Amino acid sequence: MKKAAYIVPALSLLVSSTLYGCGLDRDMAIDYYNSSKSELESAVAEILENQSADGIALDGIQSISYWDGDNTIIEFEVYASGIAPSTTYGGIYYSVSGEPAGFQNTDVTLVETADGWEWQADGGNHGETTHIEGNWYTYEAEL
Repeated sequence: MKKAAYIVPALSLLVSSTLYGCGLDRDMAIDYYNSSKSELESAVAEILENQSADGIALDGIQSISYWDGDNTIIEFEVYASGIAPSTTYGGIYYSVSGEPAGFQNTDVTLVETADGWEWQADGGNHGETTHIEGNWYTYEAEL
């Protein structure tokens, strides 16, 4: 009976890892964007006015971050999985300039791909971003 208690979580982990590799998380982020555009736009306006995401919360969003810089972005984390030091973060972000950016507005070189842009940083950290529409993008970062 004790073996069954370990098999079910292991199978769940295997299935979720397999699905993760199929891009379902990015679809989840795009679905959230499509169903919550007005709430996201209102949040962006308030965050830009205050230059801070403090006190802003949206249902279905794990965290909201304001990243200032040459290309200020506002990240809306839709999902995170894994255990440190190997965690994947993903969601959507608003780019004030309309240009793509690295995770947390990190100064990385974005390399254009068929689907968007990829980046690589020291220590094996890497990620990708894709354009949704206007100033909106998806992101996924593996740290």
